[in-house]
Parts: sequence; C-alpha cells; structure tokens
Amino acid sequence: MMLAIGDEQRFSDELLASRVGAFSDMFSRLGIDLAARLPRATPAAQVAVMFQVAHVIRKHRSVKEADVIVDSLAWLSNGSALLRVAGLPNGKPVATAERIVSASADRGLMDAALELVSATGWRQRVDANVGLVVIIGDVVSGTQICSWTNPTILHTIHQDLIQSRLIMARDLVHEATHLALNNALESLDLKLDRDTPAYYSPWKKVDRPEFGFLHSIASFVTVVDFLESALAHLSGTEADVCARLIKAEVERLAQARPAAERFATEARSDAVSLAEPIFGRLFELTSDKT
Repeated sequence: MMLAIGDEQRFSDELLASRVGAFSDMFSRLGIDLAARLPRATPAAQVAVMFQVAHVIRKHRSVKEADVIVDSLAWLSNGSALLRVAGLPNGKPVATAERIVSASADRGLMDAALELVSATGWRQRVDANVGLVVIIGDVVSGTQICSWTNPTILHTIHQDLIQSRLIMARDLVHEATHLALNNALESLDLKLDRDTPAYYSPWKKVDRPEFGFLHSIASFVTVVDFLESALAHLSGTEADVCARLIKAEVERLAQARPAAERFATEARSDAVSLAEPIFGRLFELTSDKT
C-alpha cells in the first residue's frame, strides 16, 4: 500500500492545473499551440515538455530547437514522455537539440518497468509526478547508477538505463517520491533548511540539512515498500536481487534512525507533521535493529 506524502493527490492536482494553465497561457501569447502536439500526454507530461520547450526558446530565442525536442519524444504506455540526451550536465535541463538521440529503443524496457510499478500499487505516484523521463546514459550490472531530479525542472526525472525492469521501476518510484515531496513542501509553503548539515545520511555518508535528510528518508522508505511489494511478482534471479536490495536499504534506514528520531524532536512542528508517517514507517522497518 502506497504511503501518501501529506494530502498527496490534492497537492498534485492543484499544482498540475496551475502549471498547465500558466504554460498554456504563455505559449498562447507566443502563438504556439503546443498542447495540440501532445495529444497523448498526461498533465505531468504536458508540464514537463512545456517546461523544456520554454527553457530552450528562452536560451536560443528560437522555436527551431524546441521543435526537435518535441519531435524526438517517445511516448510510454502511461502517457509519459521519454527522451534520451547525450552529455547532459548534472542538474541541468535539456538545452540543445544537438544532444538528443532516439529513445524509441528504450521504450520497451521502460514500459516493462511501468507494468511492475502498476502491479505493486505505485502507479498513481509515478503518473501524477513523472511527466518526462530523460535517459542520460547506459550502465551495466554492478556499476554505479545515476538518477536525479531537480525541483526547478518540473515533473522530470533523469536516469541511467540498465537492462533490468526491477531497477528501472525502483528508480521511477524513488524519483517520483522526490517530486511528490517537493509538491507537498510547495503546497504547504514549508521551507526546510537546505544549508546546515545536521542529520546523518548513510546513503551519502555525510550530515545533511533538513531538506536533504527528509528527502532521503522519504525516498528510501518508499523504495523498501516498493521492493517488498515487487518481490511477490518476481522469481529466480530477479527475486534474489530484490531481496538483497531490501536488506541493504533496511540496514541503511537503521543507520539513519537516530537522526530521524532527533529530527522529530528538533524540527519545526509543520515539518514534523509532514514527516511523521514517513518516519513512522522507518521505525516499523527498523524495529528489530534497535
């Protein structure tokens, strides 16, 4: 069962409606009917693509590069868009059409990952938050996998491609949770400290500020819940990999528990209220490790 982040669906619906409206008005003033070129797009995909197009138009003062982006999109079974970009700097939106390569060959794996997401009950979060998946590279099993979001790059996730529907599904859910938490923080006008390292994160092996720490706990609690749900749908090697991933993440959550307990007593009350069910789930998952 999906652990909601605050009033998650309402936050998502209200922000998506506002963002679609704002971008549609902007493009209407420019005489561009971009929505007509995105007939299969979910609201999140509309916002994500419109954001990228607006960024490219501002950068190049031309719609030519933006046309290449829209024409290069592949579409996933849930109405999200897929793009592959070579050499994209970490943390940056797509800026030039020269870096775009075809993502059509990636669609089958991504749709298989979405099927697993659906089977585990996490499709609602992914559909509501992930409008554009940008493939930034290819990795093989046993090497470091990169995936990231940026709060300023709306409804977009960036991730390496590995030939595993389980890992791709895990990262979809993981990054969708970052986006959902950002929605909650924006909707509640809740500004967490982003600068003062205070809470130990075993994933980065450093102390992190309130913002980064809450993101870490929310995303990895979600990852464990997703993987535990996925295990019932897997067999053989996939099931073995899934079980190892669960064990590793629960161990890291246990290492983060003392910092989470301190966060719950030190942070401002509205932050604690939002974090309470997330930390409650962390405490359940690590109850036998205290």
